[in-house]
Amino acid sequence: MTAKQIDWTVPGILGGLAAVLWLMAAAAGAIYSHLAARVERVEGWPTTNAVVVINEMKMVDGINPNSGKWDKVPRLTLEYTYKVDGRSYTGKKVNVDGTGGKFVHSAYPVGSRMPVRYDPSDPSIAGVKTDLKTEMNVHWFIYAGTGVALLGLILAGLAARSWIRQRAATSAIR
Repeated sequence: MTAKQIDWTVPGILGGLAAVLWLMAAAAGAIYSHLAARVERVEGWPTTNAVVVINEMKMVDGINPNSGKWDKVPRLTLEYTYKVDGRSYTGKKVNVDGTGGKFVHSAYPVGSRMPVRYDPSDPSIAGVKTDLKTEMNVHWFIYAGTGVALLGLILAGLAARSWIRQRAATSAIR
């Protein structure tokens, strides 16, 4: 392989990496946009009272979100019943998307009443907390997407610089 062939691959590799990183940033933005739209939709759902039937916190194997290491982590098993338009439903989710749980365990013992939000078009979909912004840490999609986009921009700049240098070296030889 000659030096000229290697020079031509540097802009291609850097440009390809930049394109991949920009696609990753776009995906992060799309995910964030979807989650933000869902938060706004869920926050408008009606509320009803539910009765807690099961509320157990067990330690299970999992990844500790604080340390990032495999460890014993708390897992909430929650079940509650509620009525909408005279029909009974059973719910098991803390957040509408299934996340969250620590605050519910201590705040709502078995037999207590708690507010739940439900989907008016399908009342079987319900959740105790609907603060998905906090529980899901959706702000990390913004940080990650911005960081990946900046890295892609830097790599695109390096690719352009390498291409310009290569072109200048080629025209100087002629």
